[in-house]
Amino acid sequence: MAESPSRLDPCAVIAHWPIELHNDACALFSLLASVTGHDAVMWGPSVIGFGEKGSMRANEGALDGFEIGFSRRGMHLVLVLRRYNDYYAHILSRLGSVPFGQNAIVLPPLSELDRGVLRELIETAWQDRTRAD
Repeated sequence: MAESPSRLDPCAVIAHWPIELHNDACALFSLLASVTGHDAVMWGPSVIGFGEKGSMRANEGALDGFEIGFSRRGMHLVLVLRRYNDYYAHILSRLGSVPFGQNAIVLPPLSELDRGVLRELIETAWQDRTRAD
């Protein structure tokens, strides 16, 4: 994962993603911007992050540089949370059958997700940032 922000424009990056991902990326971008109240920042060439974080205890999270964000992996969007996903298991179980790692969730097309649960996950992760330090 990138350690520092880049000067790339997140919207310009999304514009170059495959058309099949473009609408979902724009919707996720808008949702993250709405929930966080922060501008998006590119971290390296492919990760779009919202909000900067301070330090975190190693056992609570693995994310460097931003609070919450997303990237493209192949033909999927990947939501990246600051804390490990086990902190959000109660919400992830309602999101459906989505593959995830420690702090990344591979999203299916947004039309296949319960958008209310996705918003709840993002809001919870964002609100939780103050308790993660």
